[in-house]
Amino acid sequence: MYSWYKTKFLEQYLSQFNIDTSSFNYILEIGSKDCQEALTFTKLFPNAHIVSFECNPKLLPQCRSNAAKSDRITLIEKCVTDNPDNHLFYLPKNLDGTASLCEPGFLYDTVNVDTIRMDHFLQDQTIDLLWIDVQGAESQVLNSFGSKLNQINTIYCEVDVLPYRYQNSSYESQIIQNLTSFTLSSKLLLNPNEAHLILNKK
Repeated sequence: MYSWYKTKFLEQYLSQFNIDTSSFNYILEIGSKDCQEALTFTKLFPNAHIVSFECNPKLLPQCRSNAAKSDRITLIEKCVTDNPDNHLFYLPKNLDGTASLCEPGFLYDTVNVDTIRMDHFLQDQTIDLLWIDVQGAESQVLNSFGSKLNQINTIYCEVDVLPYRYQNSSYESQIIQNLTSFTLSSKLLLNPNEAHLILNKK
């Protein structure tokens, strides 16, 4: 496997299809972790404003620090979900980057977080890129868009191939099947249970 970093597959896709990144104006990043990818997006997409969502209280200080480095990043300290009445968020112990709305199959703590649906947050703007990295809760995120899913041009989604890490979690074939108005344009299998999908509106 080549040297990996989080945006590498996206960068390869943009280059392969000769996509005009200067035409991207609005990017949503859901599951920001530390806003490091948001900073990368400001370089990849020179005219885009990036709205990053993160709710993990352990990660928010780093998110705030990185988001403050660019006036084109807006940090929203909320969890995106289709059920905003559920505020329970799981923080696995000793496993960085695995916090989730879904109950994990390993030791965890819990915390209550602020929540939001995307169809309550968005107005009528076009979303040039939706980036999702939410550890099993991909369907909850996508469902939260409701009819505003049709405002999205491109989706980048990291998803498990099989749903065994978390209870009631999303998985690759489910995501592809449910996104009926999108076509799978590119896929990377980073390891046997981690797929990275790029889907475009039909």
